[in-house]
Amino acid sequence: DMLNEMEALVTRLAHRGPDGSHIHVSQNGKCGVAHTRLALVGGKNANQPIISNCGKISLVANAEIYNAPPDPLGGSDCVHIITLWNDLNKDPRKLLRELDGKFAFILYDEHVGVLLAGRDRYGLKPIFIAEVGGKKTIPGEARHIEIHENGRDTTHQTAHKLWISSTMHALPDCDIHNIKEIPAGHFLWVCKDSAGKMEKTINSYCEPTWTPKDHNLKTKASAHGALWDTLHAAVTKRMQHRNETVQVGVFLSGAI
Repeated sequence: DMLNEMEALVTRLAHRGPDGSHIHVSQNGKCGVAHTRLALVGGKNANQPIISNCGKISLVANAEIYNAPPDPLGGSDCVHIITLWNDLNKDPRKLLRELDGKFAFILYDEHVGVLLAGRDRYGLKPIFIAEVGGKKTIPGEARHIEIHENGRDTTHQTAHKLWISSTMHALPDCDIHNIKEIPAGHFLWVCKDSAGKMEKTINSYCEPTWTPKDHNLKTKASAHGALWDTLHAAVTKRMQHRNETVQVGVFLSGAI
Protein backbone atom coordinates (compact mmCIF):
# COMPACT_ATOMS: atom_id res chain seq x y z
CA ASP A 1 0.00 0.00 0.00
CA MET A 2 1.00 3.66 -0.10
CA LEU A 3 2.35 3.70 3.46
CA ASN A 4 4.75 0.82 2.75
CA GLU A 5 5.91 2.47 -0.46
CA MET A 6 6.52 5.73 1.39
CA GLU A 7 8.53 3.95 4.08
CA ALA A 8 10.77 2.40 1.42
CA LEU A 9 11.39 5.81 -0.17
CA VAL A 10 12.09 7.49 3.17
CA THR A 11 14.69 4.83 4.00
CA ARG A 12 16.72 5.99 1.00
CA LEU A 13 16.61 9.57 2.28
CA ALA A 14 17.76 8.79 5.82
CA HIS A 15 21.11 10.51 5.22
CA ARG A 16 19.25 13.79 4.63
CA GLY A 17 17.70 13.83 8.09
CA PRO A 18 19.13 11.53 10.76
CA ASP A 19 17.08 13.11 13.57
CA GLY A 20 13.81 11.44 12.73
CA SER A 21 11.36 10.76 9.93
CA HIS A 22 7.58 10.94 9.69
CA ILE A 23 5.01 9.97 7.06
CA HIS A 24 1.48 11.21 6.51
CA VAL A 25 -1.10 9.76 4.11
CA SER A 26 -4.06 12.00 3.31
CA GLN A 27 -7.49 11.06 4.60
CA ASN A 28 -8.66 10.34 1.06
CA GLY A 29 -5.64 8.08 0.46
CA LYS A 30 -4.61 9.91 -2.70
CA CYS A 31 -1.42 11.60 -1.49
CA GLY A 32 1.38 10.70 0.89
CA VAL A 33 4.04 13.08 2.18
CA ALA A 34 7.16 12.21 4.14
CA HIS A 35 10.01 14.11 5.76
CA THR A 36 13.41 13.27 7.23
CA ARG A 37 14.65 15.87 9.67
CA LEU A 38 18.01 17.39 10.43
CA ALA A 39 17.22 19.19 13.70
CA LEU A 40 19.46 22.25 13.64
CA VAL A 41 16.98 24.33 15.63
CA GLY A 42 13.54 23.84 17.09
CA GLY A 43 12.09 21.06 19.18
CA LYS A 44 9.43 18.42 18.64
CA ASN A 45 6.95 21.11 17.65
CA ALA A 46 8.98 21.65 14.48
CA ASN A 47 8.57 18.08 13.22
CA GLN A 48 7.15 17.47 9.75
CA PRO A 49 4.92 16.73 7.90
CA ILE A 50 2.90 19.70 9.13
CA ILE A 51 -0.83 19.00 9.23
CA SER A 52 -3.48 21.71 9.48
CA ASN A 53 -5.89 21.76 12.40
CA CYS A 54 -8.65 20.42 10.15
CA GLY A 55 -6.41 17.52 9.11
CA LYS A 56 -6.96 18.08 5.39
CA ILE A 57 -3.92 20.20 4.48
CA SER A 58 -0.48 18.57 4.66
CA LEU A 59 2.91 20.13 4.06
CA VAL A 60 6.53 19.04 3.85
CA ALA A 61 9.24 21.61 3.26
CA ASN A 62 12.97 22.05 3.02
CA ALA A 63 12.92 25.71 3.82
CA GLU A 64 13.84 28.75 5.84
CA ILE A 65 11.02 31.31 5.76
CA TYR A 66 12.47 34.64 6.85
CA ASN A 67 9.20 36.57 7.03
CA ALA A 68 7.40 33.98 9.16
CA PRO A 69 6.23 35.34 12.54
CA PRO A 70 8.17 33.96 15.52
CA ASP A 71 6.60 30.99 17.30
CA PRO A 72 7.06 31.10 21.10
CA LEU A 73 6.41 27.34 21.24
CA GLY A 74 9.34 26.58 18.97
CA GLY A 75 7.25 25.45 16.00
CA SER A 76 8.43 25.36 12.42
CA ASP A 77 8.61 28.58 10.42
CA CYS A 78 7.12 26.54 7.57
CA VAL A 79 3.70 26.71 9.21
CA HIS A 80 3.57 30.17 7.67
CA ILE A 81 3.15 28.51 4.25
CA ILE A 82 -0.17 26.96 5.28
CA THR A 83 -1.25 30.22 6.91
CA LEU A 84 -0.62 32.17 3.72
CA TRP A 85 -2.28 29.47 1.63
CA ASN A 86 -5.51 30.00 3.55
CA ASP A 87 -5.20 33.77 3.93
CA LEU A 88 -4.54 34.32 0.21
CA ASN A 89 -7.53 32.26 -0.96
CA LYS A 90 -5.40 29.30 -2.04
CA ASP A 91 -3.76 31.30 -4.83
CA PRO A 92 -0.37 29.68 -5.57
CA ARG A 93 1.24 32.70 -7.20
CA LYS A 94 0.21 35.08 -4.43
CA LEU A 95 1.50 32.60 -1.84
CA LEU A 96 4.87 32.11 -3.49
CA ARG A 97 5.39 35.80 -4.16
CA GLU A 98 4.67 36.57 -0.51
CA LEU A 99 7.26 34.12 0.84
CA ASP A 100 10.67 35.53 1.71
CA GLY A 101 13.25 32.80 2.06
CA LYS A 102 14.76 29.75 0.44
CA PHE A 103 12.42 26.83 0.04
CA ALA A 104 11.21 23.72 -1.74
CA PHE A 105 7.89 22.44 -0.47
CA ILE A 106 4.90 20.25 -1.25
CA LEU A 107 1.43 21.24 -0.07
CA TYR A 108 -1.63 19.02 -0.56
CA ASP A 109 -5.11 20.34 0.13
CA GLU A 110 -7.90 17.76 0.26
CA HIS A 111 -10.56 20.49 0.48
CA VAL A 112 -10.01 21.53 -3.13
CA GLY A 113 -8.10 18.48 -4.37
CA VAL A 114 -4.93 20.28 -5.43
CA LEU A 115 -1.23 19.68 -4.97
CA LEU A 116 1.29 22.51 -5.03
CA ALA A 117 5.06 22.04 -5.17
CA GLY A 118 6.99 25.32 -5.07
CA ARG A 119 10.63 26.34 -5.36
CA ASP A 120 12.30 29.59 -4.34
CA ARG A 121 13.20 32.30 -6.81
CA TYR A 122 16.87 31.38 -7.07
CA GLY A 123 16.62 27.60 -6.86
CA LEU A 124 18.58 27.38 -3.61
CA LYS A 125 16.58 24.31 -2.55
CA PRO A 126 16.32 21.36 -4.97
CA ILE A 127 13.09 19.60 -5.91
CA PHE A 128 12.35 17.07 -8.63
CA ILE A 129 9.49 15.30 -10.37
CA ALA A 130 10.03 11.61 -11.06
CA GLU A 131 8.15 8.47 -11.95
CA VAL A 132 8.77 5.37 -9.86
CA GLY A 133 6.92 2.17 -10.67
CA GLY A 134 4.34 4.05 -12.70
CA LYS A 135 3.60 6.47 -9.86
CA LYS A 136 4.55 10.12 -9.59
CA THR A 137 6.88 11.20 -6.80
CA ILE A 138 8.28 14.64 -5.92
CA PRO A 139 11.58 14.16 -4.06
CA GLY A 140 13.92 16.74 -2.61
CA GLU A 141 16.81 14.90 -4.25
CA ALA A 142 17.18 12.19 -6.87
CA ARG A 143 19.18 9.73 -4.81
CA HIS A 144 16.16 7.73 -3.67
CA ILE A 145 15.10 6.84 -7.21
CA GLU A 146 16.05 3.35 -8.34
CA ILE A 147 17.63 2.94 -11.75
CA HIS A 148 16.07 0.13 -13.77
CA GLU A 149 18.03 -1.50 -16.57
CA ASN A 150 15.29 -1.51 -19.26
CA GLY A 151 17.83 -2.58 -21.84
CA ARG A 152 19.81 0.65 -21.65
CA ASP A 153 23.46 0.84 -22.56
CA THR A 154 25.64 -0.14 -19.59
CA THR A 155 27.82 2.94 -19.94
CA HIS A 156 24.78 5.20 -19.77
CA GLN A 157 23.44 3.28 -16.78
CA THR A 158 26.73 3.83 -14.94
CA ALA A 159 26.70 7.53 -15.76
CA HIS A 160 23.11 7.89 -14.57
CA LYS A 161 23.80 6.06 -11.33
CA LEU A 162 26.88 8.20 -10.70
CA TRP A 163 24.91 11.40 -11.34
CA ILE A 164 22.05 10.37 -9.08
CA SER A 165 24.31 9.29 -6.21
CA SER A 166 26.51 12.37 -6.27
CA THR A 167 24.27 15.39 -6.65
CA MET A 168 21.06 16.96 -5.40
CA HIS A 169 20.76 19.31 -8.37
CA ALA A 170 20.16 18.62 -12.05
CA LEU A 171 20.80 20.57 -15.20
CA PRO A 172 17.70 22.56 -16.25
CA ASP A 173 17.14 20.36 -19.34
CA CYS A 174 17.93 17.09 -17.56
CA ASP A 175 15.54 14.22 -18.29
CA ILE A 176 17.26 11.10 -17.00
CA HIS A 177 14.87 8.20 -16.40
CA ASN A 178 11.86 10.52 -16.19
CA ILE A 179 13.56 12.73 -13.59
CA LYS A 180 12.94 16.44 -14.10
CA GLU A 181 13.83 19.41 -11.96
CA ILE A 182 11.26 22.05 -11.08
CA PRO A 183 13.04 25.24 -12.21
CA ALA A 184 13.84 28.10 -9.88
CA GLY A 185 10.95 30.52 -9.50
CA HIS A 186 8.42 27.91 -10.66
CA PHE A 187 5.76 25.68 -9.14
CA LEU A 188 4.10 22.40 -10.00
CA TRP A 189 0.30 22.59 -9.95
CA VAL A 190 -1.78 19.39 -9.98
CA CYS A 191 -5.57 19.67 -10.10
CA LYS A 192 -8.64 18.46 -11.97
CA ASP A 193 -9.52 20.16 -15.23
CA SER A 194 -13.06 21.06 -16.32
CA ALA A 195 -13.60 17.47 -17.52
CA GLY A 196 -12.57 16.03 -14.16
CA LYS A 197 -9.21 14.72 -15.41
CA MET A 198 -6.05 15.32 -13.40
CA GLU A 199 -3.92 18.01 -14.98
CA LYS A 200 -0.27 18.74 -14.19
CA THR A 201 1.44 22.00 -15.15
CA ILE A 202 4.69 23.76 -14.25
CA ASN A 203 4.28 27.52 -14.00
CA SER A 204 6.44 30.57 -13.33
CA TYR A 205 5.50 32.90 -10.50
CA CYS A 206 8.21 35.53 -10.74
CA GLU A 207 10.33 37.34 -13.25
CA PRO A 208 13.37 38.75 -11.42
CA THR A 209 14.40 42.24 -12.36
CA TRP A 210 17.97 43.39 -12.02
CA THR A 211 17.52 47.13 -11.79
CA PRO A 212 20.40 48.43 -9.65
CA LYS A 213 19.48 50.48 -6.63
CA ASP A 214 20.74 54.02 -6.47
CA HIS A 215 22.83 54.10 -3.29
CA ASN A 216 24.52 57.37 -4.29
CA LEU A 217 27.89 55.68 -3.84
CA LYS A 218 30.22 58.52 -4.69
CA THR A 219 33.06 57.57 -2.35
CA LYS A 220 34.83 54.41 -1.26
CA ALA A 221 33.61 54.96 2.29
CA SER A 222 29.95 55.18 1.21
CA ALA A 223 30.31 52.01 -0.87
CA HIS A 224 31.89 50.21 2.10
CA GLY A 225 29.08 51.35 4.37
CA ALA A 226 26.35 50.26 1.93
CA LEU A 227 27.98 46.85 1.52
CA TRP A 228 28.27 46.36 5.28
CA ASP A 229 24.67 47.44 5.91
CA THR A 230 23.40 45.06 3.23
CA LEU A 231 25.44 42.12 4.53
CA HIS A 232 24.46 42.84 8.14
CA ALA A 233 20.76 42.99 7.22
CA ALA A 234 21.01 39.73 5.27
CA VAL A 235 22.65 37.81 8.12
CA THR A 236 20.28 39.30 10.70
CA LYS A 237 17.28 38.22 8.65
CA ARG A 238 18.59 34.69 8.43
CA MET A 239 19.26 34.45 12.17
CA GLN A 240 16.13 36.13 13.53
CA HIS A 241 14.20 32.92 14.24
CA ARG A 242 17.06 31.00 15.84
CA ASN A 243 16.35 30.13 19.44
CA GLU A 244 18.37 31.15 22.47
CA THR A 245 20.63 28.08 22.19
CA VAL A 246 22.15 29.47 18.99
CA GLN A 247 24.63 32.09 20.15
CA VAL A 248 26.75 32.47 17.02
CA GLY A 249 25.69 32.49 13.37
CA VAL A 250 28.03 32.13 10.41
CA PHE A 251 26.54 32.82 7.00
CA LEU A 252 28.50 31.59 3.98
CA SER A 253 27.35 32.04 0.41
CA GLY A 254 28.94 31.24 -2.91
CA ALA A 255 26.80 33.98 -4.41
CA ILE A 256 28.72 36.78 -2.70
